[in-house]
Amino acid sequence: MLEQDYAGGHHPELAQLPAVEMLRQVWMQHFYQLEEQVCLCEKRDQPPASRLITLSSYDPQARCSAKRNVTWDGYKVHLTETCDDDTPNLITNHEMRPSTEPDHDATEVIHDHLVVNGYAPREHFVDQGYMSIDHVVQQAQDGIDLMGAVPDDNSWQARHGGYDSRQFVVDWDNEQAVCPQGHDSCSWSLAQTRSQRPVVKIKFRHRDCAPCPALNLCANNHEKRRTLTILAPQTLYEAQQVARQRQQTTNFKTACHVRAGVEGTVSQAAHALGARRSRYRGMDKTHLQHLGVAAAINLLRIVNWLDDVPPSKTPQSRFAQLAA
Repeated sequence: MLEQDYAGGHHPELAQLPAVEMLRQVWMQHFYQLEEQVCLCEKRDQPPASRLITLSSYDPQARCSAKRNVTWDGYKVHLTETCDDDTPNLITNHEMRPSTEPDHDATEVIHDHLVVNGYAPREHFVDQGYMSIDHVVQQAQDGIDLMGAVPDDNSWQARHGGYDSRQFVVDWDNEQAVCPQGHDSCSWSLAQTRSQRPVVKIKFRHRDCAPCPALNLCANNHEKRRTLTILAPQTLYEAQQVARQRQQTTNFKTACHVRAGVEGTVSQAAHALGARRSRYRGMDKTHLQHLGVAAAINLLRIVNWLDDVPPSKTPQSRFAQLAA
């Protein structure tokens, strides 16, 4: 049928129909023809998951995604709820996003909608997947304290107790850094990571590093000199250092315990109200279904609050009860 439509026969207008074009895309992504044989494309020959139509031409927006041991075809839902002690926990924002989109890409969208609708929180507790230092700085400008763990220093020095970036004194005005042993850097240059993020590469002199008694804590390259890479510009670097220090404190960790409450909301939406399986095709209709689910959750919680019904607690196994 596709050959007839695109061959320019008696009805060339058929090739312009959206349904025919969608069918062509599905065919091109999943199959190919070798002489007279129709073959299924291997995974390496298919488009990336963000563009691969996984279900059918009837739901071209659905994508295949995986998280740990769970794989699904469809979309991803982000829920925001209140967590004050003197009010019921109510859902204030619901976002429907492509399933292949990283969580941190939705953070700015969520905050924009909260601000526009007048529900911007003073503190917003989020999972680490929603965090980036850019979000921390941006939301602070809107008066929102983004409470979550930013990615920590993953250098081998930080993992093995060596001299990581936190132990260097960085002088942005003079474009210089001082190592823990008191040596000044000799080079300061702007660069970019593979993800196009601006960074500063700082190098130290070989004559200072090679004889240093703490070299094993600082460098393990054949040049026997330290190269330090830090985030740029200065505002992001300083915000990153403050955030990394804060998330190590007991007060911060205790405050973030409230974040676990949203897991119960997700469970209620998925299991009690059927949000995990869409009744409709397409992101817009699925979003409408989930808005109904969110409204139902809010209604149930308001009724329980007025009737003095306490929130359900996380069930514990008999073994956990004995251990407690």
